[in-house]
Amino acid sequence: MIVEANSSGRFFAIIPDDQGGNQLSSLVNTTDPYKGIVAFNFDGDHATRLEIKATDVWTIQIVPLSKARALSVPGTIQGSGDEVIVLTGSAPDTAAITGNSQSRFFAIIPYDRTSSRLSSIVNTTDPYQGTVIMDRTAAILEIKAAGAWSISITAAQ
Repeated sequence: MIVEANSSGRFFAIIPDDQGGNQLSSLVNTTDPYKGIVAFNFDGDHATRLEIKATDVWTIQIVPLSKARALSVPGTIQGSGDEVIVLTGSAPDTAAITGNSQSRFFAIIPYDRTSSRLSSIVNTTDPYQGTVIMDRTAAILEIKAAGAWSISITAAQ
């Protein structure tokens, strides 16, 4: 899902509901201007409607995962803000990650090929630079960031 909103820096949120009317985890919840790509209907969630809380103009585009940027493993990718990356090539082994110079919330959440969530590999509010071991079944990365980030992934032997 591609989202651009909140140019005035007020409160903006996207809250999905499932078919039974139960709220799922917020997709976006910020008071900053927002432009990013978020994972939608991953990990067994099946939203049937979205509640948008906004005070100004917003746009949302629901696009298939095939439209996401790809990182061929081994390889490196850089970006800024929230994004969803599809891993191609070899199975991942380790990831050297740099990001969060603004000391905001920074997380990298891997998913397998069925979009089932794996254990987070980064989850911090501190600036981050480190190398982590990845689950070799990881096929998708959801990046939650407010600023620049870089990920270099090595291939499993």
